[in-house]
Amino acid sequence: MSDWITIFAIVIIMIAVVEELIYYIWNRYLYGKKEKRQRRWLQKLVLLISRIKKKRVREPKSNITNDVDSP
Repeated sequence: MSDWITIFAIVIIMIAVVEELIYYIWNRYLYGKKEKRQRRWLQKLVLLISRIKKKRVREPKSNITNDVDSP
């Protein structure tokens, strides 16, 4: 009796594993690899950091005035 229960449990587990594997493969086929999404976030992060650095470079002010009447 316990052999049948064990075999039945193993079959149920195998069906669940195969079902999840099919679901994973189908989603990967439809939507592509996750790397594309991760790469997009990485590109956005790099773009944000580069914009922050550019703003820092532009900010330094000089003490030279463009006023013609200054001594």
